[in-house]
Amino acid sequence: LRCQYGHIIEVAAGSATTTVPLSHDDNASIDKYDHFAQILHSMKSSPKVTICRVNLLQANTVDRVLDEINQYLEESSDDIESKKRKFLGESNMKIITENVKFQARKHDIFHDVIEIQTLSLKSNIATTLSTHPGVPASLCYGDGIFSHWPLRLNSNFPQHHKVIICDRFCGEAVLRGSNIFVRGVLVADRNIECNDIVCVYSHVSRSTDTFSITRGMTIDNYKGQCVFLGLGKAACTRAKMFNQSTGLAVIMLNNIMYSSKGQVGDNINDDKIEKFTTKAGPLLPSMNGILSNKIMLQNLPSILVAHTLNPQPKDVIIDLCCAPGGKTSHAASLVNNDAIIIAVDKSRKKMKSVKEFFQDMGASCITPIALDSTTCVIGVDENKNQRWMCVKDVLSMATYSDDGLLDVKGFYPESFDKIILDPPCSALGLRPKLAVDIRNVKELNKHANYQRRFIRCAVSLLKPGGILVYSTCTINACENEEMVRHILDDYKNMKLLPIQIPIGLSGLKGCGLNDEERKKVRRFDPSDTDADTMGFFVAKFEKTVKIK
Repeated sequence: LRCQYGHIIEVAAGSATTTVPLSHDDNASIDKYDHFAQILHSMKSSPKVTICRVNLLQANTVDRVLDEINQYLEESSDDIESKKRKFLGESNMKIITENVKFQARKHDIFHDVIEIQTLSLKSNIATTLSTHPGVPASLCYGDGIFSHWPLRLNSNFPQHHKVIICDRFCGEAVLRGSNIFVRGVLVADRNIECNDIVCVYSHVSRSTDTFSITRGMTIDNYKGQCVFLGLGKAACTRAKMFNQSTGLAVIMLNNIMYSSKGQVGDNINDDKIEKFTTKAGPLLPSMNGILSNKIMLQNLPSILVAHTLNPQPKDVIIDLCCAPGGKTSHAASLVNNDAIIIAVDKSRKKMKSVKEFFQDMGASCITPIALDSTTCVIGVDENKNQRWMCVKDVLSMATYSDDGLLDVKGFYPESFDKIILDPPCSALGLRPKLAVDIRNVKELNKHANYQRRFIRCAVSLLKPGGILVYSTCTINACENEEMVRHILDDYKNMKLLPIQIPIGLSGLKGCGLNDEERKKVRRFDPSDTDADTMGFFVAKFEKTVKIK
């Protein structure tokens, strides 16, 4: 992959090799390679804090939502004692299980954001992904339930738990704190019953794979590569996992476990006691369906976009690539529905889903439209007496299609006060990420070329004095800093503005921006342990003069 430093990294079959280094002798270059390795490591796990944006359209107050979240977190903890001794099989291994406790608090910077942190972990416990078996050694007690099956031992799957393997996207959701729903289960052991404790893995496909996976196959037929995600409790039988199209399959366990040979004392901080967790990655609460209309789970850098836009009452706003709708609904929330907001995406299927989301969130000021943002500017031909029309007039003359979406062909130049542009990108900043889909530099560069088409339309649609906020969820400089350079060089009427909100890092050096310009943009680095966020980039522009 072409990473943010301008040299080439190729990632294939789980290994990274440099192919066009800047300099092998330069210490700074070595530091960059180390930094990139840290980014790859960080991408395998989620941030340790769960971020909830409060929907001000549905919530009475942020304080009320905060109380409701903390009440849910308290009630959702198991009813068992915080420390429970278990004797496993015939072994003299003692296990103490401590329930994980979470607490929500207001964010220090954003008034409409609540963050949920883990209270139970007083010290860092290693919680990293590993290929199977990946099960803590302390769980391998007695003879196990598969001791009669030699093939089980050869496969490296655990002898003491039944196994479920989910797909990659489900696995990434699990690492973010989600439970597993039936549609995400690919492979499972036979005879799994409700309430069975199971080992959960995520399948990771590789370009070199020569086999196919049939959903519903058993573990003995599975020949793929997978990573251990943690322990969970089956919420239904194996048959229901594959016969039903909806419903919960596995509830992931959020526990810290302490083990010791012989007698276990009351001091769980004893260095002689082994500590481990029941999940890979940070322990995060499951927030599926919780206060669904009052809060939205959203990454912190993404929340910066609407606050940077700073929408005001009566503004006319367009989000040119709105799906799944988080940033658009945030803008509506900040102005209490007192604006005209257009939400655009090319996919009609996505827009029908987004329309329902906006309705659930109470965002009545948003008009969802299925429209290609790269060709959405209507040209004005004065020789044909073609009249320029404002956004409100365009909407009033449009009719609805059979699917309930307004049929609009485009908008006239300089129609919008503010624009959000988060175009399709390489998504190399998303966390967690169990695989990288981009295979070569040519494929990576396609994103930057495509993004320029969106930018051309965004600049045309923006009024003089209007604000454009450009963002991506990638670490790739040619889609970030170099794209800012492209906008400044090719559109002389666009001025880069500083983002005054004190969050994020400056732009990278050596990627097209001078020191003053770098300080005006915001880059989020996955390897930044203090911020602990996904990779993201935000830039703010003002249109200074009318298009000639």
